[in-house]
Amino acid sequence: MTALTLNQIKAQVSAIRAKSPRAKAIAIRTPHQWTGEPEYEDETFTIKIVQCQSPLAIRLALQAGQAESVITLILTNDDESNLDEDILGCIPVMQIVHRD
Repeated sequence: MTALTLNQIKAQVSAIRAKSPRAKAIAIRTPHQWTGEPEYEDETFTIKIVQCQSPLAIRLALQAGQAESVITLILTNDDESNLDEDILGCIPVMQIVHRD
């Protein structure tokens, strides 16, 4: 599988936001590194894309605090079984998308 594209990210975020419009943090599990811009803006929100290689990096990304119109998108290769409850509490399991 090739690396994620911006269009794939936008589609994933839109699908999750359709089910959970108040989602402020979303995680996509992928083995690929993000090589695009760290932020994407559209008419209604900004996606801040953060590559996280460890649970600590995920915690730091979640604690950064974002404006109401910003969604933090975490790209990680970590499996849910490696994530503690404090992380999963910020990113409900239904919002962890697997993309291999």
